Amino acid sequence: MKLDVDNYTIEYLAQSALEKPKDFGYWGSVDMFNTWGFTGIDQTRDSNILDRSNFRVISNDLMKMYPNDFKIESYSHWACGSIDRLVCRILKSPGDIIEENITLCFFQAMEWHRTLEQYPVADDDDYLDLIREECLDYIENMADYLLLVTNTKDDGWAAKILDTLENELDFIFSPDQDQYPDDDQVLEAILKSELCNPERWGEWYEWCDEHGFDRPIFPVKENPNQMKLFED
Repeated sequence: MKLDVDNYTIEYLAQSALEKPKDFGYWGSVDMFNTWGFTGIDQTRDSNILDRSNFRVISNDLMKMYPNDFKIESYSHWACGSIDRLVCRILKSPGDIIEENITLCFFQAMEWHRTLEQYPVADDDDYLDLIREECLDYIENMADYLLLVTNTKDDGWAAKILDTLENELDFIFSPDQDQYPDDDQVLEAILKSELCNPERWGEWYEWCDEHGFDRPIFPVKENPNQMKLFED
């Protein structure tokens, strides 16, 4: 999504943005490739977390400032399946591509590219939030045999496991680098989060004995069918 805008004039950037790609079919609702064009602010199905964060931060920022001059459109793509693009009204009116006829909103879109050249993250908080969302999604959809031994009925169970992994086990989750915890790390985090499923006590005892951890203490359930020793 990075575009080196400093080495080109605004007229050249506008002309490039208005140029229709070869073999590109367009059936949208805006005056594409006449007064509207691409901004170079895209995301694909395979975009990493940083690119997805930058896309939503920049798109939200520009569309909030210029609600009538920006639009997100989705296209099919032979290489990546689909692509979301922020398109923009580039020319004030059809005609010459000169600075006086180029919209302020297009200038602002190019300014975002300049900003990313200085620092590649559009919004640190949004980026970290999206990383956390990705990590929570990974935990919530981990292998069935891990979910079975976890007390998933506890509110916020996935967040508790994630916090234990990061804060107690010092594990650095990095989805963009394909860095995920292995099964034993997840099980240790479940154990230390006190989220062991008591119905799978046998599996927990076996795992703890094998890995040198204290067995979890499960609450004893009272059997309503068992006769009491003393009755009133």
